[in-house]
Amino acid sequence: MRFRYLRLQLCRPQLYLRKFTNSKHRYKFSYRYFAFAKSLTGSIISIPLLLFYIAGCKKDQPVPPINYGYNYFPNNIGHWVVYHCDSIVYDAFNDNIYSYSYYLEEVINSYITDNSGRQTQLVYRYYRDTPTANWQLKKIWTANLTNTDAERVEDNIRYVKLTFPAQMNASEWNGNEFNTLPAWQYQYTAVDVPITLNNIFFDSTLTVLQFSNVNLLQNQFYEEQYARNTGLIYKQIIDLTAPGIDSPMRGGVMYYQTYVASGN
Repeated sequence: MRFRYLRLQLCRPQLYLRKFTNSKHRYKFSYRYFAFAKSLTGSIISIPLLLFYIAGCKKDQPVPPINYGYNYFPNNIGHWVVYHCDSIVYDAFNDNIYSYSYYLEEVINSYITDNSGRQTQLVYRYYRDTPTANWQLKKIWTANLTNTDAERVEDNIRYVKLTFPAQMNASEWNGNEFNTLPAWQYQYTAVDVPITLNNIFFDSTLTVLQFSNVNLLQNQFYEEQYARNTGLIYKQIIDLTAPGIDSPMRGGVMYYQTYVASGN
């Protein structure tokens, strides 16, 4: 209790520490402090202990604000991203393999208000077979950025792509919460990590593992990567099945969507 009281008293302006220029001593205490300290402790308090208590009088530093990571999911009108897409389809019935390659551009075209009164992005999706061909509008998807998550409606199925704040210690979430598909527990496996993709450097990216299930009959792996101020930069889907335990994978699809360019 004495030391606690002493610490409180040391924070008062009338008890102070002043510099002394004598080479034999670094500090000198006022006579008022000397008498006060001795009356409490019965002896002269040590200089290191005094400095400890004075340091305790400093105000707490402000806590930096949380970076929620909303800019991993841009929602400004005019934002666009171009991808190169590769898909391999395994036709188990005909025992054939088909390969496809094309370019995809996603553009946030405008906003609408959904049935819940939320601002909703209209995402126009354009396709072309080669880098010089004309873009053809094929689909319109929608997206919502809220205080707690980022959602996309893809081919009339709503997915919860991200949750906020985007942190490694964030809890897993059901990406299929708002649809009728089986529950998939999404999780962050990397957050704010610099990477180089397609010879392009991104200083802050996050990775979402959506689903992983590998056994003798199935190979399923779904993953997406996002970059700050860009959005989705890489998507991988592997969903293959085998007709038997000792058989190779014969049915399913492998899909890769890789960032090429973006702008606003």
